[in-house]
Amino acid sequence: MLKKFFHGLIFGAGAGIAFIAILLVSLIYVIPPALDKMTNKSPDMSGAKEAIALPVKPIKSQSRGYTLHKGGEIERKIPPGGGMLSISVLEDDGKQERPSTFQAWVTESEAYIINTKEDTPTIKNVTYPKTKVVDYANKLVSDNVGFKEQNMTISITGVDVRLLKNGLTTKLDKFYNGKFRITEEDVVFFLPNKYIHNEELSITGQNIDPKLSLETDKKYQKNIVGFWVDSPKDESFGYLGHITEYLKDGSVHFRGYLDGECTIQDAEIFGEWKIINSNLIITVTKSDNQNISIGEVITDNIIDINSDEMILISAESGTKQFRQRSDKCLYSR
Repeated sequence: MLKKFFHGLIFGAGAGIAFIAILLVSLIYVIPPALDKMTNKSPDMSGAKEAIALPVKPIKSQSRGYTLHKGGEIERKIPPGGGMLSISVLEDDGKQERPSTFQAWVTESEAYIINTKEDTPTIKNVTYPKTKVVDYANKLVSDNVGFKEQNMTISITGVDVRLLKNGLTTKLDKFYNGKFRITEEDVVFFLPNKYIHNEELSITGQNIDPKLSLETDKKYQKNIVGFWVDSPKDESFGYLGHITEYLKDGSVHFRGYLDGECTIQDAEIFGEWKIINSNLIITVTKSDNQNISIGEVITDNIIDINSDEMILISAESGTKQFRQRSDKCLYSR
C-alpha cells in the first residue's frame, strides 16, 4: 500500500509540473500572437471589386393561413367638412307616393336624426357621442328602428356638402334610387324617388304595340347617331360635363369631365349601344373609371330623341336627363 501511495504521489507531482510547463509555453508563444491578431487593423482591399449576391430562392410554404388585410387596418374617419349618413327604408301603408325613411347624419361636431315622409324631412339634433363617432350614424338608426331589409351607411364628402349647399346635385345621385338633399341647418338627407318611377321603367313588349314599338325604335336609332352633350335643361349642366358619340355601327364613346366647360377629363368609356322597346341599352366594353366596370349594362328609358334633343330617364335612379346635339360642351363662364 505504501508503494502505491508513493507511485501516486510521483504521478501527481509529474502531472502538476507538466501543467505548469504548458502554461509557460502558452504565455510566451501562443497568447501574444493571438492578442496581436485581435487589435484593430484596416483590411487591405486594394484591387477589390463589388460583387453581386445571388438571389435567395423563396421557400415554398405549405401553410394555408389567410388574413383579409395586408398589414394594418384602414382607419375610418368622418370626411372633413362632410359626414356619415345612415339610411333605413321604412314600411308604409301603400298609399304614399314615395317610401318613408329614418336617417341619421353625423358630422365632426353634430349629430341629427331625420325622418322623411313624402317630400318633407323632419330633423332632430341629438347628443354627440364621445367615442366611436364614425359608427354613430348607423347606431342611431339601429337603436331607433332596428335593422331593416334596406339599410345603408355612406360617407358624404365635404365637396358633396358644398355642392348641395349651392343648390347643385352630386355624383352620388346616379348610384341610388333617389336624390341627396340638404336642409337650412346643413343636415344632409336622402329623398327616395317616387314609386311611380319603377312603373314607368317597366316597359316591355307585352304592354305596347309591337309594330309601333319597332317603328319608334328605328326612328330613335337613326336620330341618336352623332355627338351629344348636357343640355342647359339638365340638372348637372354647368358643373359636370360629358361628350358622347353614338356611331352607326352600334358603338359608343363617352368622355366625362369634372367641369361644365369640359376641360378636365376624368373618364373615357367605350361600349356598344342598342335600342329595344324605347330603351337605350349600353354595354361597357372598355373603361378607365373605377365606378364603371367592363360588362356593366346601363339602361335608360327614352322619352324622345329628335334632331336636336334627347330626353331620357335613368332606369337606376329615375333621374330625367336632357341632352343636346353638339360635339362641344355648351357651358361657358
